[in-house]
Amino acid sequence: MATLLNTRSSPPTHRLIAVLAGVCVVAGLSVLAQMASQLEGALPLYWPATGLAFAMLCTQGKHAAWAVALGVGMAGLLLHTHSPRFLPFVMLAAVAGPWLSWRRLQVRFAGTSQPFARLTTVLAFLRVQVLQGAPLSASVLVLGTALLGPELSPAQWMHALFGYWVTSLCGALVFAPLAWELLVARTRGGLPRFAGKLLQAVQADWPTLLAILACAALSGSMWWAEYPGLARASLLLLLPVLALHATRASPLSVHLMALIAAVSALTATAVALPHAPGSAQHTELLLATLAVTLGIATTQLLLVTAHERRLALKRLERQADTDPLTNLLSLTGLYRKIEELVDRVEDAGETQFADEEPNPRAPTLVSVQMTNADSIEQLLGARQSDVLERATGGALAVAAPEVVWARTSKAHFVGLLTDHTVELQALLTKINFAVVESRALLDDTVGRPMWTVAAVTLTTHPPPPVEVIMACLRRTEQQAQESRQVLVTAVDRQSAHALKEEAEQAERIRQIIQQKQLVLYAQPIVANVNPGAMPHKYEVLIRLRDAQGGIIPPGVFLPVAMRAGMMQLLDMSVMEQTFEWFATHPHALEKLNHCAINLSGPTVASPVIAQRIAQGLKLHQLPAHKFTFEITESQAIANPAQATDTIRAIRECGCRVAIDDFGTGVATFDYLKRFDVDYIKIDGAFIQSLLDDPVDRVIVESMVKVAHQLKVRTVAEFVSSPELQRAVTELGVDESQGYVFGAPRPLHEWFDKGD
Repeated sequence: MATLLNTRSSPPTHRLIAVLAGVCVVAGLSVLAQMASQLEGALPLYWPATGLAFAMLCTQGKHAAWAVALGVGMAGLLLHTHSPRFLPFVMLAAVAGPWLSWRRLQVRFAGTSQPFARLTTVLAFLRVQVLQGAPLSASVLVLGTALLGPELSPAQWMHALFGYWVTSLCGALVFAPLAWELLVARTRGGLPRFAGKLLQAVQADWPTLLAILACAALSGSMWWAEYPGLARASLLLLLPVLALHATRASPLSVHLMALIAAVSALTATAVALPHAPGSAQHTELLLATLAVTLGIATTQLLLVTAHERRLALKRLERQADTDPLTNLLSLTGLYRKIEELVDRVEDAGETQFADEEPNPRAPTLVSVQMTNADSIEQLLGARQSDVLERATGGALAVAAPEVVWARTSKAHFVGLLTDHTVELQALLTKINFAVVESRALLDDTVGRPMWTVAAVTLTTHPPPPVEVIMACLRRTEQQAQESRQVLVTAVDRQSAHALKEEAEQAERIRQIIQQKQLVLYAQPIVANVNPGAMPHKYEVLIRLRDAQGGIIPPGVFLPVAMRAGMMQLLDMSVMEQTFEWFATHPHALEKLNHCAINLSGPTVASPVIAQRIAQGLKLHQLPAHKFTFEITESQAIANPAQATDTIRAIRECGCRVAIDDFGTGVATFDYLKRFDVDYIKIDGAFIQSLLDDPVDRVIVESMVKVAHQLKVRTVAEFVSSPELQRAVTELGVDESQGYVFGAPRPLHEWFDKGD
């Protein structure tokens, strides 16, 4: 067995030094124990040799037996408590019991770093010591007494055997745990560190130490005053003190306090008991030793039970705080870290925090989120998607080791940065580069992950509640996704108020949607050549009314609805209200050429969108060919497989499909070949600068040529002047949409004014 302090593989000089040191320690403690016990006999009340011998054998091997035997022999010679003929039996007893216990527990103790803090090893230790080790040591001493001592009666033999057994057992239980800690500390942290830990234990648990000394002093004083009943009761008070301490303190502290309690209680009893005339001193001391032994055994059992319970709770806590896929923190672990940073508990609905001051350290939360995680998982499968997430988590940990990373949900990583010396923008650049590199793990023809990087800085002290921080982070994530940029925002008092107002606004929007009170607007789409051939073609837009009846523009409420996760609900409501309006206005339906309705990303990703469209058309008996559904190019590229399925299903319903904001993607023409669409709406960013930028002109011209080659019609967005309309007409664009033909107006107004 590889021991913790394996002197067998050490040089002979080192082994000799270890043996001599052991001799001195065993001899010194044995002398002190004999003097404190006030007894003239074979053994003191507590025999440290048995505990020291077991710990030394476990950690130093069989060479420790020589040190223990010689140390006990030296103590006997110094005190003259044993006859020279009986001394070999004492030396043999000091080694025999611990040797047997060591051989029985050798494998068990080698398998754990803290055997006296584990229930299985402590139970085995108690069982072996009680039934084998201590009885063997006691038997050796009784044998020596029988061979060298006077003739004794059977009762006296039994009394001697019981006394030796209790004394050996007491020494093993009291000294072995702390001796183990001391000997192991030599190889782990050094003796100075061990001494420092002992000092910390005394400083932290000084009330327990005072209670132990008080109980021992009270017991001794009661013996001195000849109140044996009160003396025994005072001694029993040690048990609840040690039991309470065992349930909450560290193993080292419990072992130390148990040793102090045993030594102080038995020493006080031994010193005071001779002043109680007429009492059976040896019997009382033996009973006191037995009581202390039972108390120490109970304390050790309580210690290991409480310690293992704490370890189990810590394991559960670690499991709850750790993401099993990436071994990063989980959402619970991240919340715990932030709460430690906030250092206070607040009401979840509270958005006020007093005594706000600038925070010089400015901790930061960094978010890295894959916006098309669902589609990537559908394309790759769960296993390959997990591989991608593990690789991304590893890349983030390498790129930003100063950040404490957590995987809060599927393909969503959030990191906590508390190091104020780190330059935030440089860090975000490294993080963005790390996640962009993860795209190389996928075949671009299958799909590519779309990552959004955002951050919030906690600029006030104390920081706001965790709920406010995370809500601000979610809002920043959505803004970063919309702008396609790395965004950083501050979390302060205004953030809390803004979140409260946004929550109220989101609830009003939800009520408007549920009550079907959306205001339908429309903007015309006009053919560039022969406009009269295609009258009444519109894109349906939406507005909301405030409490005073005023119109709320989409730039105000759409971001709120998006952050509140209501876009699919909003799209469905727009579609249903549009269908109902045309169904109740047959004259407008007859004039209508085409009506375009926008679908957001969550709606495109829904597998039931085509079914809802078909049901709505059938319910209101509307011609499907008069309705076109627009899908933003970025949404289609982010989820190409799902977009392909959705486009196919919508076209099977008889409706047409358009790609909105065309030209913003990296692989625009490649996806144009893949998607079977009827229209592309060229992004207004290219159209607005068409008259001044020759590069945009070439780009638009190439888009038109490729689209016409694929039999796809083109629409120019943001056409704001007759000059722009002439320019796009010259480039071959089929249709135009913009303020040159009219600003968005209520839907009914376009049909009320006639053809």
